[in-house]
Amino acid sequence: MTVDLREIRPCTETIEDNINDVQRIIETDERVTYQQIRTSLCIGTNKLYNILHEYLTVRKLCARWIPYNLNEVQKLRLVNWCREIIQLFAGGDSDPVYDMITSDEIWVYCYKPETKKRSAQWMF
Repeated sequence: MTVDLREIRPCTETIEDNINDVQRIIETDERVTYQQIRTSLCIGTNKLYNILHEYLTVRKLCARWIPYNLNEVQKLRLVNWCREIIQLFAGGDSDPVYDMITSDEIWVYCYKPETKKRSAQWMF
């Protein structure tokens, strides 16, 4: 006799509480890993992937989770942040400005982590 695990395992893992819990976890600790989230919430890999990519619409890019679509408030915040960075780094004439990287619509300050895994961060 074979048992189909899909019949035993509830398919309600992706409920609102789990979505809110995952969001709270990655907002609290931007460097939390998939494994740490899965362990703390006792949910499967596929469900966690669905929560992160379909419900929260975040993705791992460089060292941060970046939202696919930015709303107007987020865009304005990014523009203001970029203006502050330009002023901070003397309009681009300062050497540390070259440690900046950009992708999509986000600029992220680059630093030298101890390991590649330690640099992983979550971001909305």
